[in-house]
Amino acid sequence: MNARGTAQCTTITCAENGVVMLAGVTLCLEHFFQQCYGRLEGIDPVVRGKTREAAINDGAPKDLEEVVKQVLIVCLQHKNLSNLDRSRLLDILLWAGELQLVLRVPRIISAEEMVYGVAQRRAQGGRGLMGN
Repeated sequence: MNARGTAQCTTITCAENGVVMLAGVTLCLEHFFQQCYGRLEGIDPVVRGKTREAAINDGAPKDLEEVVKQVLIVCLQHKNLSNLDRSRLLDILLWAGELQLVLRVPRIISAEEMVYGVAQRRAQGGRGLMGN
């Protein structure tokens, strides 16, 4: 706790006020972004490289859900966010959402086909996003 009664970021060299908790650790906004991106960079190859069951057993859905929840808390509770902060929050939210989708979609259909409906358009004789 600092002099104003708010929790301080628990990162060793940081003197900023904590704004959110991730994995039980109080973080300032900048360290929160770093932690979220670090988690997503670690989860991404696991989700895309293993079977869904292995990624689920490794706890990927729970980690992704926590990231999404904390991003939403920051978005809703902090009014003084810069445009850069907002764009980073959106980027994290979209990346986590994409990984959640990959975990839910059977491997026969790629996540891109599910999101953009590429297979459906091709089956109907339509053109895809790239004109094919």
